[in-house]
Amino acid sequence: MFSLFLSELIDEIGSASLILQRYVLPRRESEIVVPVLPSIIFDENEKIIFRQPFEHYQVLPKINSIALPVPKLPLPPLAQTLEEYLSAIEAVVTDVQYKSAKNAVTEFGASGGLGEYLQNELKKIYDKKENWVYDWWLEDMYMRNRVALPVNSNPGMVFPKENFKNQDDQIRFAMKLIFGILEYKQTLDNDRMPVDMSGGKNSFAFCMAQHYRLLTSYRRPDSPKDILVSTCPFHDGYHITVACKGQFYELKITQNDQVISQNSLSQELKNILAAEDAPEAPVGVLTSEHRDNWTNIRKILVKETLNENSLNSIERSLCVICFDDPLPFSFNYGQKLNDGARDDSNVAHQMLHGGGSKFNSINRWFDKTMQLVICSDGFCGLCYEHSAAEGVVVIQLLEKLIQLPNDIENNTMNKQTTGQWPPAKKLRWNVENVELQQAITSAKQHIDRLGKDLDFYVLRFDDYGRELAKRNQMSPDVLMQLALQLAYYKYKVHRRLVSTYESAATRRFHLGRVDNIRAATVQALNWVKVMEGDNSSEEKYQHFQKAVARQTEIMIRNITGQGIDCHLLALREVATERGIQTPSLFSSDCYAQFNNFRLSTSQVSTQTDSFMGYGAVVPDGYGASYNLKADSVLFCISSFHNCPDTNSALFAENLVSSLLQIKNILKVK
Repeated sequence: MFSLFLSELIDEIGSASLILQRYVLPRRESEIVVPVLPSIIFDENEKIIFRQPFEHYQVLPKINSIALPVPKLPLPPLAQTLEEYLSAIEAVVTDVQYKSAKNAVTEFGASGGLGEYLQNELKKIYDKKENWVYDWWLEDMYMRNRVALPVNSNPGMVFPKENFKNQDDQIRFAMKLIFGILEYKQTLDNDRMPVDMSGGKNSFAFCMAQHYRLLTSYRRPDSPKDILVSTCPFHDGYHITVACKGQFYELKITQNDQVISQNSLSQELKNILAAEDAPEAPVGVLTSEHRDNWTNIRKILVKETLNENSLNSIERSLCVICFDDPLPFSFNYGQKLNDGARDDSNVAHQMLHGGGSKFNSINRWFDKTMQLVICSDGFCGLCYEHSAAEGVVVIQLLEKLIQLPNDIENNTMNKQTTGQWPPAKKLRWNVENVELQQAITSAKQHIDRLGKDLDFYVLRFDDYGRELAKRNQMSPDVLMQLALQLAYYKYKVHRRLVSTYESAATRRFHLGRVDNIRAATVQALNWVKVMEGDNSSEEKYQHFQKAVARQTEIMIRNITGQGIDCHLLALREVATERGIQTPSLFSSDCYAQFNNFRLSTSQVSTQTDSFMGYGAVVPDGYGASYNLKADSVLFCISSFHNCPDTNSALFAENLVSSLLQIKNILKVK
């Protein structure tokens, strides 16, 4: 039914395991000066040929990238995008709304009209910029979004459980991660990172810019939008931030071209875990606040040099290592409350938000891209700030780290020092200001409410996985998306489809991030109605095939740079920048509904038994990530307890029913 090329293409969506081949660019003598990060210049082969002195922060330029052998993101034709827009909203709006939208589209797309003018302006931007939508997309998706980062924006990842027999085991695992991260960073610094490649005969390179941002980015709160900052290490080497019991420490891991020894690192981590000096104020909890609140609080904090220096240290660190205490097994309505064991959902809460101010939420710095969480009971994972990179790149790094042997004797780095190493430095804060004290109290209350409100359910579906879809010559991702549509439709409160978001990786293009694969199609709506009716199995199958074909078409359009969400966003932003009144196309209820994602989904595949989840993006919606294995699927379903119309456990129940119904109508079992 589908070509080999298609089967290779569709496996690309959201999968960290898709990168099957890698190569290093060949070196040549010719050099072209290409500005990349503010402090680094590369030649055409990505070899570092000049590095500025490490001074202080520099805000990321409008385009922060590395020159790679990948094409520019194409600019789709205007008529195609407008046609696809109408198709995308037809199943989720009323007939009256749809008629109004058609009129707005006709007016906007008329020959010589506003749409044509804006498209021509976009073409000029396409010619001048490395990626015509990157800046607008980053601002719209993250920088202008003012909601609190935990749950709402930062995903959480749970690693396979470690068997810590004692604190030494916990420290050894932390050391493995620290040395692994340093090796990854030095590989990037030395221009030896192999280029990610797709699998299959028609393989192609992926843009590597996200790798270079992972350990050098920081989301600084500001108004009216946050700033993605490119951070430089201190002049004498790299350091990490270590968090323990709400206290933060600066720990150098390189100094004057030497790497901290295993013994020194082990002893420093032991000292931090055993520290009993008077605790500093739990300033980290402020990073969990609404972005406008945190912006205002930070301005007060930096008036004190002591606070500014501590902020400076955290922002410029490679990552944060969080030593956590376990959450109670019954935290926030666990899925099993009878044997005292922590379940998947409980651990996911810990990674997403820490469990509240009485537990580990004060032991986080949510602005930092990478926060590695190491719990004393062996549950470990990650909370990561999303604006710098997509999950595929993050998972690619972390899966390598967690699969390294815990016996770090066989995993050491060259040039380890044998001399004296500077001790970890505890970061100090001056928060005597009454306004700061009140802000900390308020932040604690807010994160406590957010954690309690999160309705998170981990579903392990073991009846089948991606192989069943492949045997039936369809994309596993398409099957999952249609199952989610049916599950949503089944819930009696809903009985309709809603705008659905699925991130579509566009890393095959220069500075590509994502576009949106929409699954709420007319074909999907017709199919779910038939599935819930008394129709024959053959009729259900025929409608399913039509829905599959349409979903596959949308998927391919997106990952090949022909998506509509980024294009429409850019047209809207061009109008704003040119001082043009917002076109009716973008001010309508239909466009608002088009962007109101009551289903926010993504495929987050791993090779290990890890999983990643996130919160719903609207108060009355669901988040649904899925990890496809050969014969199973792990889903992370999220919603909010405060919404009477959502229920994560019930959604999971409907999802199981939907998956089994689909299996029953397939020709090949």
